[in-house]
Amino acid sequence: MRLSGAGYTSGQQQKNRVKVRFFCCCFHLLTFSFLLSLGFELTQLVCSIGTFDVDDVLLNSTGGTLGYILFQLSARLFADTTDQVKQKRIDRIPAAET
Repeated sequence: MRLSGAGYTSGQQQKNRVKVRFFCCCFHLLTFSFLLSLGFELTQLVCSIGTFDVDDVLLNSTGGTLGYILFQLSARLFADTTDQVKQKRIDRIPAAET
């Protein structure tokens, strides 16, 4: 009985690590998107190409983060589907005769 409790705790810790890793990646991506967009906007300001707009920086940062979240969600969705397709292909392969 005690081992099953330890296994459950271990599983919960693993789930918590995945959540922390996901949010950590989102934060790093948000920071990267912000700095990249700010770099483009500052280049526009210094070179007098276009106009510097703070809204562009905020919207590009938000868009980059939302794109990452949607990518992660779709990757999880399609990973399950791909695993099912692979299993069906494996099931169709005839067994080797010995």
